[in-house]
Amino acid sequence: MPDQIKPTKPVVHIYLARTRDYEYFHSANAEIGILTAVEQDRFERYKNSDDAQNFLIARCVLRQRLSDLLNCSPINVPILVSSAGKPYLDSLAMNNNIVFSVAHCKGHVAIAIAFDDKGLNLGGIGIDIEDFNRIQNTKVLARKLINSHIQDKLTGLSDGDVRLKFMQYWTCLEAYVKCLGSSIAKERAEFDIDTLTLGEGSPIQRWKGVTFVSCRFSTVVLTCAYHFDVNHCEFNYWSYLNGQFRRFQVSPIV
Repeated sequence: MPDQIKPTKPVVHIYLARTRDYEYFHSANAEIGILTAVEQDRFERYKNSDDAQNFLIARCVLRQRLSDLLNCSPINVPILVSSAGKPYLDSLAMNNNIVFSVAHCKGHVAIAIAFDDKGLNLGGIGIDIEDFNRIQNTKVLARKLINSHIQDKLTGLSDGDVRLKFMQYWTCLEAYVKCLGSSIAKERAEFDIDTLTLGEGSPIQRWKGVTFVSCRFSTVVLTCAYHFDVNHCEFNYWSYLNGQFRRFQVSPIV
């Protein structure tokens, strides 16, 4: 795992793991007991193996990284779960000014963790990830899933560009509703993100006080949305490789 996170300004850490590394996380949990009894029971009750692996990987990474920030063992990180199934930290941990979000698609798990020690208000964060190669019939999906504002902006683009922009829009929307604690049904009709450009770790667009940062890594598109007291913060990207997380560079979406 990377060194402890000790930022001097608002920093967002993005962790990306692949489900092909499931055995490492499964072994680590069995060896040192990362999951709580409730989480272990939930893991064992999954009928779909992909869902089970995504859950275990996400909880292991989340607990190990948050334990560094809270100076406690991973199993003692006070993670609660809302009635909608969203994990969050209890009020004591929130006093440490930590927010996080979890997302997954087939083959990948992504986690965003933000921390600030300067008294800023970290109002919320959301993350979403989608595999570029899994999206087919993009124009049909676009007509079904996105509003007319965005559909108009896709007119005239090539099939490849439509697919990329659709994925970028969709991950922005998903990250946005996670950041607000809202829902797709409530936000989709009005949500209007224009064609986006990216500089690594730089805000690309804002919508109603929420800032969006998108990137493409290999075959996945990933978007993080945050609502902080400041518009700019540092982004660090970590990918699990050969038994540990390593920093990596993302590719811009242009």
